[in-house]
Amino acid sequence: MVFGVNISMLNVSKDLEKDKKKNKPNIVAPIINTVISGVAIVAVIILKILTSEFNWGLFICFMVVLVLFPVASWYNSYFSKKQKTKMLGSFEKETELIVEFMQYRKHYKAFEESEKIKVSFEFEECDVVGKLVYIVEKSSLGFPDHSNALVSIGIGFAGVEIDPDSNVVIGVKGLLPRSIWLKKKLKTPKGVKGKLTVKTMGVDIRNKTYIQINKQDDTYYDEKSGWICIGDRKVYDFDDCVEFLNGAILVLRDGNVVSLWLNVGINLPLY
Repeated sequence: MVFGVNISMLNVSKDLEKDKKKNKPNIVAPIINTVISGVAIVAVIILKILTSEFNWGLFICFMVVLVLFPVASWYNSYFSKKQKTKMLGSFEKETELIVEFMQYRKHYKAFEESEKIKVSFEFEECDVVGKLVYIVEKSSLGFPDHSNALVSIGIGFAGVEIDPDSNVVIGVKGLLPRSIWLKKKLKTPKGVKGKLTVKTMGVDIRNKTYIQINKQDDTYYDEKSGWICIGDRKVYDFDDCVEFLNGAILVLRDGNVVSLWLNVGINLPLY
């Protein structure tokens, strides 16, 4: 498993280096094209003044083309490549963090929800303590403690941390790489404060247990409210919305996870 991760990381690194070289911003070509375009504009204006046969329609067409030429050159050779380079840098950083998390996770015994393995939750209303903390620089909620278990939700690498002695949810841990988030206006559910307890079928919750559920669920981000939703954005009146941590809500439908809502902060860059 570790060998496979290292080989994958090596291939990704090589591809990123190739893309970085390919997308290195070039400022020389746009400057040259701007000078050429400027000279041509002056020449066309002089030609228009001295030649009465040079009609206005043709003059305007020439001017539009000569103005757009350097603009396109600056965009294609500099600004778009600068933006792509920034994206590649962020992607490389996130890839390294994911590999680090996978190295950490190799100490866990991993399971995936199936016909034989099921995960559900119960809750009871009570006051909660603690607040969700998202480390923007590392796209991280912190790694789970090896003495606990993790139920990971959705495409990413984040989920709820479980105390195996009591099966109680004690926090949220893992990675939330922003490159996979989808911008969307969200209506954040109002949850009751409470304590969550996990129930499993086909697997026991023990220390270093890692269970993946709702594997295909996307992550949506509302930059104005600062909330993300991992899973189904639609919440119904009959759903149970449990705020088990300040800034963290788990939505349940008949005990099954519908979505995980986390308040990670407003106006975060997605790359």
